[in-house]
Amino acid sequence: MISVLYVDDEPSLLDSTKISLEKKHGFSVDTARSANDALEMLKTHGYDIIISDYQMPGIDGIEFLKLLRGSGNTIPFIIFTGRGREEVVVDALNAGADSYIVKGGDPRVLFLDLAQKIEQIVIRRKMEQELRYSNTLLSAQQEVTLDGILVVSDDGTVISYNRQFVDMWGLPQEIIATKSSERVIQSMLHKLSDPVTFRVRMKHLLDHRYAISRDEIPLLDGRTLDRYTAPMAGPDGPYYGRIWYFRDITEQKRAKDALISARNELEQKVTERTAELNRINQSLTAEIALRRSVEKTLTVSLHEKEVLLREVHHRVKNNLQIITSLLNLQSRHIHDENVLAAIKESQNRIRTISIVHEKLYRSHNLSDIDLEDYLRFIVTNLFHFYGVDQVTVLLDVNIKDISVDINRAIPLGLIVNELVTNALKYAFPDSRNGCITLAVQSDDSALTLIVGDNGIGIPEHLDWRNTASLGLQLVIMLVEQLDGKIELTRNQGTVYTVTMPKIVK
Repeated sequence: MISVLYVDDEPSLLDSTKISLEKKHGFSVDTARSANDALEMLKTHGYDIIISDYQMPGIDGIEFLKLLRGSGNTIPFIIFTGRGREEVVVDALNAGADSYIVKGGDPRVLFLDLAQKIEQIVIRRKMEQELRYSNTLLSAQQEVTLDGILVVSDDGTVISYNRQFVDMWGLPQEIIATKSSERVIQSMLHKLSDPVTFRVRMKHLLDHRYAISRDEIPLLDGRTLDRYTAPMAGPDGPYYGRIWYFRDITEQKRAKDALISARNELEQKVTERTAELNRINQSLTAEIALRRSVEKTLTVSLHEKEVLLREVHHRVKNNLQIITSLLNLQSRHIHDENVLAAIKESQNRIRTISIVHEKLYRSHNLSDIDLEDYLRFIVTNLFHFYGVDQVTVLLDVNIKDISVDINRAIPLGLIVNELVTNALKYAFPDSRNGCITLAVQSDDSALTLIVGDNGIGIPEHLDWRNTASLGLQLVIMLVEQLDGKIELTRNQGTVYTVTMPKIVK
């Protein structure tokens, strides 16, 4: 609703105008008998527009308007004047009035004309205020951004730019003041490592108005800028020019190069450690083969064989712990968080293998491992390693009376290690609550392993079977080793289902 303050010393006109504007046009109208009364009302009330008679005792309409404008009040103002008083209209407009109404004639026409002008002036003023706000907001956003921004019209005139752009390119003020994009680009070329390629790309964009482009620009001073450009086009398709964004990505690029180097170094170390582990495994395999050969040819007691086998498991466990310790020592000299994380994950995998030998070493049954006890132990260690409070992330284990041999226990343990690790790392960001489910089901022909969570889930577009993640690659490889298959369900979280030929006893 439009609020109006109407000032006039004629009571009858005040009343009739108020009634007409309120009943027929839905305005809210307050009235004042003099400019002094109106000034007092303005101290406690806000209005969208003021209508004032020109000829009033004391302060007339023009003086009233000048007092308002002199105090900084820019409220819309319409002045009432009599016929033949053109000089009053001129004075009013010069003093800052938005419009005028000439008294007389048919009151209905007068009130209709007045209502239309009120609506037009108020709407125009609000639009002007919104435009000023939008321009101020846009200017502020342009100045606080880290990007250097340059806006060029269709005829090559620089329409707008921000301080970040000038500072980023070190442009002289006299160049940017010309508003010539050609002069600005010519100044930029002297700072480029490859100005020829830059020119070729510029020409391509000028020839293809609606093209969107992004590339990296190396500078002579060693910096690298990320350059993005897009056309300025209206909703109906007209082309107005082009906007350019420049961002200094020097540090990000250096960090990326350092990360690639560290990753290559880690891969080399992992390869070396894997080869070392293979040599250890070969040595252990040879030792086990030798023991079996001795067992076939010698008659020994069952107790002696068990003692020997437990010693082997103990040695394997100790050797794996040595490897873990070596990796731990190596990590003390590495400061890259990504490399450290990869080493820690490798230690978790080795620890998973070590648990099998530890449990066999301490078990009465040297051939089989209780799957529930083994997998629950692995997951509990992962919760502890990642600092997860089990009140925050619940663990639901459903495995009953299932045992497997060592050749199946290690792959199953590694699969669970990788899938639960992924859930703890990615499924519950920002310390949100959740639940991780671990279950093993058995029938006459198959064994089914289910590892799931109710976290944020894996994005639909992610090809998880061909990801760069070492963990998922290892899972897929181990599933194939077990002659099984793995499926992913993305409904309300993430659920992996691994099915393999029956391995229980």
